[in-house]
Amino acid sequence: MAIKGKKKSQGKPRRRPAAAPRVQYSHHEHISWYQTSGGRVGIAVGLVLLIGIIAAVVIALTSEPEADVAAQSELDAYTSQTQAVLVAATEAGTGLSGAPTATDDDAFRTLRKDARAWEEGLQSAQLTAAQARPPEGASGVSELILGSLDLYLESTRLYQLAADAEGDLAASLLERAAAQRDLATSLWTNAVALLDEARAEVDLPASSLISPVAAAPAEDEATPEATPSEE
Repeated sequence: MAIKGKKKSQGKPRRRPAAAPRVQYSHHEHISWYQTSGGRVGIAVGLVLLIGIIAAVVIALTSEPEADVAAQSELDAYTSQTQAVLVAATEAGTGLSGAPTATDDDAFRTLRKDARAWEEGLQSAQLTAAQARPPEGASGVSELILGSLDLYLESTRLYQLAADAEGDLAASLLERAAAQRDLATSLWTNAVALLDEARAEVDLPASSLISPVAAAPAEDEATPEATPSEE
């Protein structure tokens, strides 16, 4: 009797694995930075800034000569005002330059009257100086001029006190008055130097101003007598 073998169980057929999906490559075109919206905005901003810088440079170059001319005019005007102060103070400066140095000098006898006249002249010069309007670059000049006039005035008052004093006190007051006068002259000289420096910065010549004491006219030198010529 034949032995029947077991039938192999027939399972479901296996499915083949699905193929992997193909990678889709997309082609992107390269765009330069200046073609993007941000790049265009940056270029526009840069152009605006560049135009602004160029305009500022042009304005500065064209306005500089005008500023120099204005500065020259202002300094010339102030120099003329300072010259007027010098003229007002010159008579007092002439007197101060010849003030007595001792009580036995001939000028000591009229010192009280002379010193009062010097004081009045310097007060007039002081008012003229106070009305002067220095330009921005010469404000220090005005302060020195006014300080110098204050010291000149103090000198005249010391001379008046000396005229009313006697002996050693009078001699001491004469020395103090002369010292104040010399200090005032030093301040005035510094003021002129500062003014000339400001003028040089804008290509102007020196002012040729001097102090009231230095402006005093020099005494005429005695003319020697001519010797008779031999016949």
